[in-house]
Amino acid sequence: MESTLITRHRGDYLWGSFYLEGADGYIDTRDPATGVVLDTVPWRLGALNAAVRDAREAGPSWDRTHLQDRLRIVHNLREVLHSRRNELAAMVSREMGKPLWEARLECIAAVKAIDALLEQCGRVLAPIPHPSAQGTLRRRPMGTIAVVTPFPYPIFIPLQLLLPCLIGGNAVVWKPSSLVPLCSQKVAETFDAAGIPRGVFSMVTGPRDPVGEALVHHKNVDMIVGAGSTALGDAVRVDTEKPVWAQTGGKGWAIVCEDADLDRAAYEVITSAFLTAGQRCNATSRVLVEDAVSETFLKRLLALCRELKIMAPTDPECFSGPLVSQDARTRFQEHLRAYAEADVECLAGSLTGSAELPESMRRFGQGYVQPVVVRLDDGLPPDLTLPEEIEGPLLVTTVVERAEEAVAAYNAHPFGLAASVFSQSSSRADDLTRNLRAGCVNWNRGTIVASARYPNAGLGRSGQGAEGNAALLLACTWPQAKLSASGPFDPSHRVPGINWPAEMELADPTEAVTPPFRPGDDTRIFPVDD
Repeated sequence: MESTLITRHRGDYLWGSFYLEGADGYIDTRDPATGVVLDTVPWRLGALNAAVRDAREAGPSWDRTHLQDRLRIVHNLREVLHSRRNELAAMVSREMGKPLWEARLECIAAVKAIDALLEQCGRVLAPIPHPSAQGTLRRRPMGTIAVVTPFPYPIFIPLQLLLPCLIGGNAVVWKPSSLVPLCSQKVAETFDAAGIPRGVFSMVTGPRDPVGEALVHHKNVDMIVGAGSTALGDAVRVDTEKPVWAQTGGKGWAIVCEDADLDRAAYEVITSAFLTAGQRCNATSRVLVEDAVSETFLKRLLALCRELKIMAPTDPECFSGPLVSQDARTRFQEHLRAYAEADVECLAGSLTGSAELPESMRRFGQGYVQPVVVRLDDGLPPDLTLPEEIEGPLLVTTVVERAEEAVAAYNAHPFGLAASVFSQSSSRADDLTRNLRAGCVNWNRGTIVASARYPNAGLGRSGQGAEGNAALLLACTWPQAKLSASGPFDPSHRVPGINWPAEMELADPTEAVTPPFRPGDDTRIFPVDD
């Protein structure tokens, strides 16, 4: 059943209900297209402690719940999500600034990802018997898991992280990005409508400091699962001894070979670089093109760039809307000024903010920016220090003699999330992709292309783990081997050096002599299968 689009936050989700009582602080959530405040959202640190306490109480019962019953609730959630997809998409577009058509695709992708998860989780979590070992291998939940999510995919990523943890038998406490509290409210409502047991799933709202910090360091949290900035991932890994699963971005690189279909390459690079205003974790931030086709490729790339329509997210013709907030716009412009001060060549847009936007997009409080393309063939100037992941529509182009140089450059940088290779030769592309140290390498597809049926992993500072799919199911559970006796106890099959006391009758009095010991009689000593 569809509900009306909410504009008021209902509070933290605790023990099966929404609570809006008291506040330690407030968050203004704005429409990034207009700067209008959508709601002033209270947060309180006490809600976090209550959520963790509830998870510890509800967790054991959820663990004992049969897997099929857990999957039934996830299927219910899938149905609720599908029925409310337009409502969810409208909220994503309004609060995060994503074009409405793109927000709708995000919700559809979330439904398909749940379908893929439901197909695979039975195989991953089913007990595995081994007849010669006379035992079973099963997966056990970690316990209480803190889940922290970013803003670029406010529906898709939370579900990609929350559902595997829950299917694995864990209780979760979710701290979504403070930039999208109303979108997160909608996600919590889908869990509520699906019939999730009280305490198994909780949502707490608030800024990273202190709410997020308190959650990941809470003594009763057993594991941390998160996606977000590289700074967040670095801090979590350094400051806690808990098991950490983190995907922390780093963006992606594209490599264009001289035999590439240049029209396809230009289109895939432009869309991967500038959709969602360049804020996706796997957006293309750099394209390295072989010299033989560099001039032709760049002409086509820049021609497409000039045709991009940056406009209101609700406009059907909108390619990309604003950045998520005025603060994000300010940070992006600071990065551009650093490039300008280093005399980096600008090919499209402006490094000084002088590129004109329509008057309707230049009002105070709005996050609109023009896509920017720069050329940097010799690396960063010595006096220019910038983060590797810039949240915004910036594409760095570099000309190389051979694609192998681009592979070496990619492998030398500290991230390893996504890369693309454009070539019409499958063997050449396979050689290049095989040597790229990236969790996702695409051939003739942009870096933002991914499938819910495969893990979306990161290497280096891009994370420790693989988002969604069966990979997170394995990460949020631990293997437990259970060996069982195969029949009645027979003391005649005992190891040397232990005599059976006379007062203890043998199972068979005729077996008075200890038979020779065979490895495998006692697998506690020799773990060898017969």
